Amino acid sequence: MKHWRTLRLILFLLLSATAVGAQEEVSDDEINRVADRLYCPTCANQAVSACATKTCQLWREEVRRQLAAGKGDEEILANFVSLYGAEVLGEPDDATGFILTYLPVFFALLVAILVLLRVRKAVPHE
Repeated sequence: MKHWRTLRLILFLLLSATAVGAQEEVSDDEINRVADRLYCPTCANQAVSACATKTCQLWREEVRRQLAAGKGDEEILANFVSLYGAEVLGEPDDATGFILTYLPVFFALLVAILVLLRVRKAVPHE
């Protein structure tokens, strides 16, 4: 009778360990689904999924760990943003940067065109 209890306990523990191991199995496709949306902090315009740097390898492992822990894609991305900033997503979070970059260029071109038109009117035609 005692042997049956021991045997059942061992069988239960083996089945439990197998079930836990199956839950933690994360495919490369699942990792790349998230890593495709993250950008390498050291390489310009390089997705973490395609980058070979040590940093990106560590980030992919972190994505694997978080997926194995049951976190969703958006939750993982939010975690990376909270740790490293919005730049890791490669997406501007607001239009301020765009406006501050291109608005002065637009006004400079407008002023240049107006100056050229005025100079052209001031030059006598033959």
